[in-house]
Amino acid sequence: KRQSMIKLTKDEQLSLMPTTEINMLNLMGYIALQVKLEQIAEEFLSKGIMRRPEYADITLTKVQDSSAADLTELMDEAKKAQPLFQQLMKNIVNGMDVNPDAVLFVELAPIIDHGHAYTVLTLAPLKGVARCEEKIKNDYEGNHLCMLDLVRGSIVVRTEEQVAEVLQKLLDTGDVVRVKNRFAKPLPTGMRDVLVNIKVGGHICEIQIHMASILKEKPNMHVFYEFFREMFPGSSDAYLETMKKVKALGSLGTESGSGEGSIAWGISLLLKEGNLTRLKGLAGVVGK
Repeated sequence: KRQSMIKLTKDEQLSLMPTTEINMLNLMGYIALQVKLEQIAEEFLSKGIMRRPEYADITLTKVQDSSAADLTELMDEAKKAQPLFQQLMKNIVNGMDVNPDAVLFVELAPIIDHGHAYTVLTLAPLKGVARCEEKIKNDYEGNHLCMLDLVRGSIVVRTEEQVAEVLQKLLDTGDVVRVKNRFAKPLPTGMRDVLVNIKVGGHICEIQIHMASILKEKPNMHVFYEFFREMFPGSSDAYLETMKKVKALGSLGTESGSGEGSIAWGISLLLKEGNLTRLKGLAGVVGK
């Protein structure tokens, strides 16, 4: 409404370079998806269970307690721990009287990611070597012992109560070394889940606890995430900090071209409006 009150003359209407327009169209899609995720959270997390103190973040360690000299040796340890981890996850899901192999449906459609339909329990293969090497270089300053998700899996539930139930069962083992409760502290992208690192057979593994209604949007958000990762290279923390600033930009439009409702029109209005906070967000994207 604020923008619609500002009128543009013909000379004030910008035209955009194709690269800038593509960047901005992706940004507007990203912001629109964030708004949708906030609406989902308001509906499905209204009881505030995951904000309770007993589910607060925990950090007992950030590294493997291992003498592995390199990634290859650490992968060998992970292979030994994997079957123990998988059995533990199966026991937890079975204890909830839920079918671990049930495919999750949201709005009559399965949750698909990379061609895979999520089930209540998804046990992933060991993390790939190339991705490990990338994370070790970009996120962990060359320290392979910071890799805590070589062995990994996910549990997907439908309610906030079930998220808390899974987390409590993991905590009750006494082997949890780290919890990232991103239902209480969402990522700047708006995605929410819980990451739990648990020691199994002497090796730290990772289980992700998802809520189906939020997980459904993960593939869509991942498209935007990867697009902006290429624009803003560096560590994950640096990327997320940049995207926080970009979020302040707000919506500018959803269409290509130059007519009213287009990205070019929205930028033209923003420049005339002169809102400093939003202009800084604009510079964070166009400046790249």
